[in-house]
Amino acid sequence: MNKARKDVAQMLEERETEAQKVKYQIETRARTNLVTAQGEAKAQEELATAYRDNRAVLGYELARRRLQVGTALAESAPRPVIVHTDGGSSDNSALSTLLMAQLLPQISKANKNNG
Repeated sequence: MNKARKDVAQMLEERETEAQKVKYQIETRARTNLVTAQGEAKAQEELATAYRDNRAVLGYELARRRLQVGTALAESAPRPVIVHTDGGSSDNSALSTLLMAQLLPQISKANKNNG
């Protein structure tokens, strides 16, 4: 009877040791998985921050380029010229209009070069 009790006690001790070993393996895997998951979460958070920062930088760059294009277009746009003539004058001939049309581009170029 004593031998049977010893055998049972030894078997229970071995089973308990085996159960403890399995428990430690499970806990180790769980800790490893937790650390891995935390690392991946941190990496995803940093990636999201980088995307957000890049998007802000790209938005700023796009707005700056739009302003550059708008400025370039405004600088190269033709400027209207208003010619005041004396209302009482009868100098509204086709010849004066033709002369004015030929002189205006030259006046415009001179103003651009001086300004």
